Amino acid sequence: MEEQYITLNPYMIETLGIIRNRCRIQTDDYKLSCVPYQLSLKDCKVLLILSQKEQKIITEASGNLMLHMEFNHPDYSKPVPLFIRIILKDFRELNKSRNQCLLTGDYQSIPNDYRTILETFFKTRDLYKTIYSSIHYISQSFDHRQLNGEGVKKDIRIRTDEGESYGGRIISLGVNKLSLYMDIEEDVLKNMPESFLVEMKRDHIPFMLNGSIIDFCGSTEVDGYHIVHISLQFSACLIGSLYNLFTTAPPEEESSAAAEMDGEELPVEEKNPGGIPSSSEPEEGNKSDKS
Repeated sequence: MEEQYITLNPYMIETLGIIRNRCRIQTDDYKLSCVPYQLSLKDCKVLLILSQKEQKIITEASGNLMLHMEFNHPDYSKPVPLFIRIILKDFRELNKSRNQCLLTGDYQSIPNDYRTILETFFKTRDLYKTIYSSIHYISQSFDHRQLNGEGVKKDIRIRTDEGESYGGRIISLGVNKLSLYMDIEEDVLKNMPESFLVEMKRDHIPFMLNGSIIDFCGSTEVDGYHIVHISLQFSACLIGSLYNLFTTAPPEEESSAAAEMDGEELPVEEKNPGGIPSSSEPEEGNKSDKS
């Protein structure tokens, strides 16, 4: 498990129970707020917004830094504060105009509670990977009514590297396949990038999945709308969201798109020149196999 890591997004931060406003990098004399970006059992990456003076403080104290985090984890009856000594491994300015910095630190030692929380997550993710590759689970899919019971929102967005954004509504969703109802032109679908990000939400917390179009067809009910089938790469966020449904719902055949929509207002195409939010990247597996 030493080589495994977690790339954090808002959903993963919530899942692990990290209390964001209690994360900081400390020196003997300073406490600087940070946002954890990547965690493992041997090192960490955190994001900071620092003035030039504060950046100098970090580099001068490179061998005497401490990461403080607090976990409100379901396995514990109260929040768990953790202090981890780190040695500065890398420090860079990501955006000079905004003073955004990325700090990478090697742990000198780690608390037992930190090890337990991460190892529990890694074991759970290994279970989810087994589910992702299992024929039994691949055969199951769920409609938006079932998903709503687990807090998964039916409206999604497809986001491309070029900054384009397209809305869709879930018809059915499984561990590796998503079917959508979309108001989108056929030429746009034909020219969609080979891979893109699918933004979903559970309990209003967003997470991203890597996806690619399998096929699509025009709707026979509504002119201009398409039914789009998307292949999804592994996502612990997605399978964690569906996990309860695997034991409570039998496999179902995909129903017609019109029936799934229940006559509700359908999504419309939207373009977002702002691009992909950097804080919501799809989570990754381990350092030798980034998926």
